[in-house]
Amino acid sequence: MTETQAAPDFQALLNMPAEDAVKPPAMPVGTYRSLVKGQQAVTSRDKGTPGIEFTFAQFEPQNDVDSDQWQEYLECPVIDPAKLTKQETFWLTPPAMWRLKEFCVKCGTSETGPIGQLVSDAISQTVLVSITQSVSKDGQSVYANITAFAKDE
Repeated sequence: MTETQAAPDFQALLNMPAEDAVKPPAMPVGTYRSLVKGQQAVTSRDKGTPGIEFTFAQFEPQNDVDSDQWQEYLECPVIDPAKLTKQETFWLTPPAMWRLKEFCVKCGTSETGPIGQLVSDAISQTVLVSITQSVSKDGQSVYANITAFAKDE
């Protein structure tokens, strides 16, 4: 899972004043309503395992997200909530297919039919995502990770 935003053009980044290059905070822990914006096929670098990477956008914090932390996050000059996306990958192996099916059903798809159809039907649906934080190996950064999904009732 990664957190990305649409970047300005390369030259604009190189022309950015160094004092404007600030480290953004991690997205606050909690539950967010989010749009399943799209998906793409991916392959793992290590083993060549095929997967499907879903992109999530339009994060709407729910009651368990600390409002002060959310406001601080939004005030960071390099965070644009309208462009914020996160990704989650589901690996396509026989023992892992239940995870992909379970995710699609939480997005409101049918529980039956070809998995590929469920994946297509999940696009443009809303789902609740749980965000947790983890510390980098060197202890210098904190990352926000999608760790669970729930049906948006």
